[in-house]
Amino acid sequence: MSDPVTVQDFPEIRWHGHWIWVPEEPIQPGSAFHGQIDPDMPEAHGLFRRRIHLDAVPARVPARITADSRYAL
Repeated sequence: MSDPVTVQDFPEIRWHGHWIWVPEEPIQPGSAFHGQIDPDMPEAHGLFRRRIHLDAVPARVPARITADSRYAL
């Protein structure tokens, strides 16, 4: 088993994410603070997979993941 991830794995630098996402329906502006979503639109789910090529398998791969409050890993 590899060493646990620590704060040293992520130095104090600005994080530049590489986002993957499904196409979105546009949100129509309803006010200066909130957009309006069509309530008749069906709920959508996205399943994501990213393929990468590695010349060798690293011993550790610390990663940052961000998602909304409904994600399942």
